[in-house]
Amino acid sequence: MLISFIAEIKEVKQQKLVSLDNQYSIKLITDNSQILDLGKLPPDTLLKVSIEKWYDDKRD
Repeated sequence: MLISFIAEIKEVKQQKLVSLDNQYSIKLITDNSQILDLGKLPPDTLLKVSIEKWYDDKRD
């Protein structure tokens, strides 16, 4: 499965677990409905994620 989309970062946070490990999460907002395909994957599926800053001339 390959999904490529433009998204806005809404939240990044760190949480310390009972095991004292750190857990990190990121909340992204997109208008690409392909993202719903991630809901078809079983729980605990590992994904390879790459982040690349994207520039929109209308925002700069």
